[in-house]
Amino acid sequence: RAFAFYPALALAALLPLGAVTPLFPVEVGVATFALGTLVVGMAHGAVDHLVPLRAAFGVSLRRSLVAVSVVYAVLGGAVVAGFFLAPVAAFVGFIVLTWLHWGQGDVAALAVAGVEHLRTPWERALTLVVRGGLPMGVPLLSHPGEYRLVAEWIVGLFVADAAAAVAPVFTSDVRIAVGVAMVSATTVSLTLGAWRVRKGATRRGWLRDVGETLT
Repeated sequence: RAFAFYPALALAALLPLGAVTPLFPVEVGVATFALGTLVVGMAHGAVDHLVPLRAAFGVSLRRSLVAVSVVYAVLGGAVVAGFFLAPVAAFVGFIVLTWLHWGQGDVAALAVAGVEHLRTPWERALTLVVRGGLPMGVPLLSHPGEYRLVAEWIVGLFVADAAAAVAPVFTSDVRIAVGVAMVSATTVSLTLGAWRVRKGATRRGWLRDVGETLT
């Protein structure tokens, strides 16, 4: 919660680490990612089975567990089937879903911090697109080689010629489209925020949004 109110603390804590990570071998990054998946990722969904219990009146713990287990089994099975049937499309779908997930998380953090310039669903949705695109879309522009390598690793589990399979996703036209979309969405989002400030929204919340987006 402290990081939600004071994101500069998180930035100050992570900046030294980010400065030296390019010096580490790729294997260190992969190992760190795997450890993070276990320590943070699994814990991230540790209370999912309690959501129906807390969201609806009269739902028992057993019923909540069964409901979440069935939904996760169906969705998980659909994901696995998707990768077997159309691995490239499934990979793109995963990117889009993660894009939305990260964006939603940032919008929620802004709401917790009490920003006032995101007043309509459309403004929040636009901010979601921008914020989710920072970790999921921008790397496609700045580090396309690494992005493609990850795609080939994943798709390569299901097809023999992964390089050829993912090639259409990594054309210059796709990168240009993503870049134009990100620049346009960011410009419109921050401009709308500035307009909201002129109409009475607090400037501090908008400046926080600008700072987090552009840094």
